[in-house]
Amino acid sequence: MTDMITQLTDINQIKDLVHGFSNRDQGKWAELRALFADDATVAISWFNGPALAFVDACARGYENAPPKTSVKHLLGFPRIRVSGDRAYADTDATILMRVPFGEKRIMLDVTSWCRFCHMCSSRRCARSVIPFDAKFARHGLLDLPRYQASHHQTLREDQATDNSIPALAISQARRQKLNP
Repeated sequence: MTDMITQLTDINQIKDLVHGFSNRDQGKWAELRALFADDATVAISWFNGPALAFVDACARGYENAPPKTSVKHLLGFPRIRVSGDRAYADTDATILMRVPFGEKRIMLDVTSWCRFCHMCSSRRCARSVIPFDAKFARHGLLDLPRYQASHHQTLREDQATDNSIPALAISQARRQKLNP
């Protein structure tokens, strides 16, 4: 019974870690920083390096974002495997972004579907993320002015090979310009 309670407690702590990533969307940098061990790493589409540098880069991006920019991470229920003082969690995630694009600052909605992969360790009696990795599956792009005019025009990239959202947005916008 004690082992089961310990495992359920571990799983609950890991769920809290995984969902703590939402602190990024709210600009809660101290809370986001607290999720990571000192030697943790982050590997995602636009960043690969130490987790604490990732938090700093997020804060700079948040501060310097163009007006009307928004980002929201929607996280599913994590699948968790615990083994002693280590654990692995993988979570389906959808990232919704609204960003101004180009000289005319056209508002684009970008949607990314991915899996967040967390390796966790219990150090000092608290679980923390060691490496964090996001595996991007596909991206979608929606030109808001055109969508609002037609209500049906959606550009989708079902098998995106480029994990870079800005590069994908540029390629999609070029295609749209060439084929209105």
